[in-house]
Amino acid sequence: MEKSIIQKTKQLTNKQAQIVDSNEYPIYLRAGAGTGKTEVLVQKILHILKNEPNVSLMNFAVITFTNKATEEMQNRISSALFREWISKNSNECADSVNLETVNMVDICTIHAFCERLIRRFGLQINIAPTFKVKSYKKETANIISKIVNEYCGNPLLSDIPSYVIERLVAVFLVNNSNRGIQIDEKLTKILSQPTPENQYWNAFKSMFLEIYNRIECEVEASKRKNNVITPNGLVRCAANLLQIPSIINRVVKKYQYVFIDEFQDTNKDQFTLVDSLIKHGVKVFLVGDDKQSIYAFRGADVQNSQEMHSLINKVNKKSSEKYLSENFRSTKEIIAVINSIFSHPFTFNGDKLTFPVEPLEVPSCEISEPNTTPILFEYEKPVKDIIQNILSTTTIKGKPAQYGDIAILCRRNFDLDKIASELKEAGVPICVVGGKGFYKTKEIIDTYKLLNAIVYNNETALNEVRFTDYSKSVKGTNINQIIMEMQDIIRLETVDASLSELYERTGIIKYYRQNHNYQAVSNLLKLNELARTIMDRDNMQPLQFIEYLYIMISTNQEEDEADIPEAERNTGVISLYSIHKAKGLSFPIVVIPCCDNKLNRPITKPKIILDLKSERPTLAFNAEIISNSLTPDKEYLRMLKNNVKEQLEEEIRVFYVACTRAESQIIIANTKSKEQVMQTLRYRDYASVSKWLIESKVT
Repeated sequence: MEKSIIQKTKQLTNKQAQIVDSNEYPIYLRAGAGTGKTEVLVQKILHILKNEPNVSLMNFAVITFTNKATEEMQNRISSALFREWISKNSNECADSVNLETVNMVDICTIHAFCERLIRRFGLQINIAPTFKVKSYKKETANIISKIVNEYCGNPLLSDIPSYVIERLVAVFLVNNSNRGIQIDEKLTKILSQPTPENQYWNAFKSMFLEIYNRIECEVEASKRKNNVITPNGLVRCAANLLQIPSIINRVVKKYQYVFIDEFQDTNKDQFTLVDSLIKHGVKVFLVGDDKQSIYAFRGADVQNSQEMHSLINKVNKKSSEKYLSENFRSTKEIIAVINSIFSHPFTFNGDKLTFPVEPLEVPSCEISEPNTTPILFEYEKPVKDIIQNILSTTTIKGKPAQYGDIAILCRRNFDLDKIASELKEAGVPICVVGGKGFYKTKEIIDTYKLLNAIVYNNETALNEVRFTDYSKSVKGTNINQIIMEMQDIIRLETVDASLSELYERTGIIKYYRQNHNYQAVSNLLKLNELARTIMDRDNMQPLQFIEYLYIMISTNQEEDEADIPEAERNTGVISLYSIHKAKGLSFPIVVIPCCDNKLNRPITKPKIILDLKSERPTLAFNAEIISNSLTPDKEYLRMLKNNVKEQLEEEIRVFYVACTRAESQIIIANTKSKEQVMQTLRYRDYASVSKWLIESKVT
């Protein structure tokens, strides 16, 4: 074993050190929650740099799935390199070079990695390197509307409004794009195969696929004409590039090592890309945990991860040994609770739901919190009362629990917003991370209203400003006076400069900080950055930007809220997250509210189901959504049961992610009484976290 790095990294366990020291590739490191997988990944890179003098950071691609994860990885690698460099007390050239080039290395999201490949090699498949990356939603909607209207005279659509078909096609396009699925000619033929009992739907399916394929062809042609690639299209294009021998050879020469974190969140196109790298000899190091695959709504499919397990096991017979289970995040009491919960079978309507049974282990340097109850069950108690109970009864590391020790993790954004409002009214200091979409937040809508008033200066616009937070933030100055002053500034300055001036004059940033609303601060700063980007890209004038902002708000465009920098976070406030936003984080105390909510709500019934996992791929439609007069699609009814099963399996994984964020205590909160929750056991078609816990005798 190489000494320099391994011995100096005292935090590595023997198992972690073995993985770092291994020269076998490809590797799929299965790492449970809190097992130090990021540290192992970083140390493995350092180990390679130390032992292979001909390899530099420029020969690595380190791929993540979010900008936040990318930033964290860059910081971890640069810090580790700096520590190693300093520890030697010398100016060795190799280390110095690595230290200097860390910001130039391909540590990026999978979409950014693919974009770089395409800009470099895209001409090989007739893509100009000057292409733009954009959603193409508006253009696609226009093409859908045009082609669907051509089928208005079809008897199959006589009782179905055209907008319904348009929505079906749009949903199908988005779902397939997210999942990395392409409906090619071969798959179309399979999906069009008729079934004897479904005569109407056989004909409808064939017509729908005809419409869909025409739309997809025209959309792709339009994107090529306008030199546009969508974010999901980047991965598909890159995967296609890697099928060209001359290109893959050049890629392999540059990227000798490819490290990918959170591989359980991949779609089919991403799987294909990695598969191609492995087949052509790239040393691939994957890290993932199937128990934390929670991004099906973005197209991730845990089956892709499972298939990669199998593929790598065939290539590297010893890869099955690469598993981390020692949890360094949580107390031994919490680990015992989590193992107890997830070792019991989860069921729905008598069917067993699938969840990997791989218990977490307590490390030799165990963490304990003997005076803290690891799991509590609360019923019919408002969250504000639960918080007060925590503060008065719970100790963390021998000290009374503080607001900053508590995180509230919600499954639904609706619950997140509701609980946030209740806590604000009760005077509880909170910091909301996530929640509504970026363009739905009050601070962004208020900013639009103020910009609108500055430009148009009419009575209606001015009246709307009166009810914004900007009116509250102005002290000693009339908001109308600021609006008048800003009229000259916005005509002379760029939008981003105008926004900065607006924030300064109104004191809105200071106002939000004083009220502990750090999410609003981050969102306003993000709006400023977006304005700068859009101005540079599209040369947009202030009036055009205001119109753009209106479209984004009115059409409910998807955009994640800004990440809150650590410097903005106050330990004296309670953090509120969606469970998805909390992934990768940890908190002393985790409150999971609304655990008695029904998980298999009717809204979960999809408009359309494409099943590619069965022996025969099948396409089916929800007749209820299309028209009340239609007979049910029998294939849909057959497929729905399995679809609900997959959704509930993901709900288990989401709950697992929430539980494994806790260091010392988990609180399961219910809106109903214990008796009412117990009654749900009688209903076969009712699934909830609390029902599962009762059935497993955890509560």
